[in-house]
Amino acid sequence: MKVGVPTEIKTDEYRVSLTPAGVRELVEHGHDVIIQSGAGVGSTIPDEEYTAQGARIAPDAESVFEEAEMVLGVKEPQPQEVAMLRPDHLLFTYLHLAPAPDLTKGLVESGATCVAYETVVDDQGRLPLLAPMSEVAGKIATQAGAFFLERPLGGRGVLLGGVPGVAAATVMIIGGGVVGQNAAFIAIGMEADVFVYDRSIDRLRELDVAFGGRASTVYSSTLAVEDRVALGRYPHRGPFRPLLDEDKAAVQLALERTGIAPLARRWLGTLSAGERQLATLARGLAQEPRVLLLDEPAAHLDIGHQLRLFRVLDEVRVTGVAVLAVVHDLQRAAAWAQRMVLLADGRVATDGPPDAVLASEECARAFDVAIRGHAVPGSPHPLYNFEERP
Repeated sequence: MKVGVPTEIKTDEYRVSLTPAGVRELVEHGHDVIIQSGAGVGSTIPDEEYTAQGARIAPDAESVFEEAEMVLGVKEPQPQEVAMLRPDHLLFTYLHLAPAPDLTKGLVESGATCVAYETVVDDQGRLPLLAPMSEVAGKIATQAGAFFLERPLGGRGVLLGGVPGVAAATVMIIGGGVVGQNAAFIAIGMEADVFVYDRSIDRLRELDVAFGGRASTVYSSTLAVEDRVALGRYPHRGPFRPLLDEDKAAVQLALERTGIAPLARRWLGTLSAGERQLATLARGLAQEPRVLLLDEPAAHLDIGHQLRLFRVLDEVRVTGVAVLAVVHDLQRAAAWAQRMVLLADGRVATDGPPDAVLASEECARAFDVAIRGHAVPGSPHPLYNFEERP
């Protein structure tokens, strides 16, 4: 068979439908390959690489279409190419005919046999020729999104991976197919906080293995912030009883205390990492616990949300709830806690009032720093400086 490869002429299309390796395979199987001169230039493949593998070079597209029996392409043929098709031609390329009625009509009128890459199905029902394009699309999506988040491009000036001291950006990927999976791989590589949503639990299980725990997989539902917080009422109502007025009141109070009442009907997947942190705290408050255990509750929060969170914890504390929190920000812990317990080497090194703990040799030894407190006018808590010990 004579296989022809014309140069792609669609705007901004630089790919070529056959590589020199592909030429070699066809030639060794007895086929004749005709390449239009310069067809591979956009992919940095000179004509000499094709001829070295047995291809012949034709001067123009007309010569390729005139001689070829099968025409290989990358994108759908343009009008001038459709005009060169004959009934004895076999066209093999991406077509995507759904939005192109004129192209569809032209191909039908040409009489050529046209096979679209995107419709080829293997024996397992997969689309092997469409998959690579979806992989490319997914990987470019994250790369392009990160680019347009830059301030000079009109973005918010967000760096996906963050930097030490600044939380990574949240990347939400809707759909865990080939595109979504590859978009997630790039986002993970850029050290973003990645969430992939899909409606297939089996697919989410596959992705969880593929990501190796480096991204969160989430079943896509319409669960809103209010619904998430209402889960805190489960110990009071059990699995089947609907929310009573007292439950709804507890949920509303928790939303108001944490300052996220305006987000009540927002979908969880649209929240920032800090807003999700507050929603999680609100769920705990809705439970009306006697003891509230928190692990780095201020993580991902900006300074305004941090102040609000610790104010809320103070309000909860005065109602008789014991609040125990792991906090690595010693200055914040000293200003908020009534009692501080310092753990070092798997044991309690010291405990007591925060100022006494921070002034202790045990604290300095645990962090290997010199700690100095400075009185601040109008504040009951000193300002601490931490310096590396010589």
